[in-house]
Amino acid sequence: MQREILFRGKGIDTGEWIEGSLIGNDVIVGKIVEFEWDYFCTEFWCRVDPETVCEVTGQNDKNKKRIFEGDLLKEKFEPLEDRIYSIIWRENLLQFWAVDNISSESYPLSDLDMYYCEVIGNIHDK
Repeated sequence: MQREILFRGKGIDTGEWIEGSLIGNDVIVGKIVEFEWDYFCTEFWCRVDPETVCEVTGQNDKNKKRIFEGDLLKEKFEPLEDRIYSIIWRENLLQFWAVDNISSESYPLSDLDMYYCEVIGNIHDK
């Protein structure tokens, strides 16, 4: 199975989240709708704040919502206390990790059981 390559970032003009392909470090574009050997046109393009650019992890939470780098993920085990994780990319390990916001312990994102996990926000929207 091929991994989806998708990014999101906050639009400079609107502050809204934009999803698509990343060009450089601050432009997100939609799907290519017209293509010639010397020309192409996309559905849209939008300048985004490069500090907010995040890549999709390839995993979904219990509600089938895509999980992106920078998301806050709540893990709920009854009757145990909920855990909140920040999702990060570890370049040296080439893997997404979940960092516990209280203990700072970290785990490979793929080790979490998504049946118990839900995206509750992200580090950029406080």
